[in-house]
Amino acid sequence: MKKLIFLTFLSFIFTACLAEETPGWPPVSRFTVSPAYVNTGESTEIVLDGRRSCDALDSPELCDNTGEGDGAPSTCPGGITYKWSIPGLEGDFLASNENNSFIRVSVNISRPVRIELTVTDCDGNETTAYKWLGVTEDIE
Repeated sequence: MKKLIFLTFLSFIFTACLAEETPGWPPVSRFTVSPAYVNTGESTEIVLDGRRSCDALDSPELCDNTGEGDGAPSTCPGGITYKWSIPGLEGDFLASNENNSFIRVSVNISRPVRIELTVTDCDGNETTAYKWLGVTEDIE
């Protein structure tokens, strides 16, 4: 009787774990910020490059490891969508390609801010990466 209860319990745990799995693997979020520091209180254009982000385990053929192309497409299957969070943003961002993996923005900040890039794959899995944009002050 104890064996039967134990085996039923193990079967329940195994089934519960399988039922909650999300299909596929999460994508990889990568990006660079240039310049890494801006002057305090001045409008400055920065470049955010997330073209090396991709769904590396589910669709490695769509990864752009050169960093010179458009990045992973936003169409399914295998594509990802890009969502940027940019504190201190002034106006809209200027996308340099259709999928928004490479953008130029104007920021005006007075303290370091955390910029985030969230990429979501076709299965709904997402990953967020962040980088800090620092500030400098002109000393006269």
